[in-house]
Amino acid sequence: MSTQTKIVKKIIDKKADYVLALKGNQPKLHQDVVDFFEDAEKTKFDEINVKSCSTTDKVHGRIETRYFISSLTDSIDEFSKTVRKHWGIESMHWILDVVFKEDGCRVRKDYGPQNLAMLKRLALNILRKDTTEPKYSLKSKRFASSIDNDYLEQVLINNFI
Repeated sequence: MSTQTKIVKKIIDKKADYVLALKGNQPKLHQDVVDFFEDAEKTKFDEINVKSCSTTDKVHGRIETRYFISSLTDSIDEFSKTVRKHWGIESMHWILDVVFKEDGCRVRKDYGPQNLAMLKRLALNILRKDTTEPKYSLKSKRFASSIDNDYLEQVLINNFI
């Protein structure tokens, strides 16, 4: 969503800073940036004023190289901190989607979305703290607690005593 032209224009119009991740949802822009860096690397960034930081992560069984566009000019450390915070949030959203199918939720009225989001995060934290055996995934713990009242009681008691 954040690399949509209309949203970026509003950010720029408000003179706000931005850090935008380039992913497959903007294939032409993503490829343009990849090509730029591949060409610049060939000349060792000769006469190109850029600040760069590179990390490689093995995520979900694959190695990912991420590209960003940013208005931050102060330091590469500020940029890196901002990106790490972003991926911490993305990670939480990914977990909520896998465990609670949050992307498919259609609750939109009044305070429903905020209330449901708070309850899902509460449930996620309870499931994360659960140390009962056997060791289930978060998704399996959620499912098991929805069909097995004894397991649900065990999870709740172990986390609140």
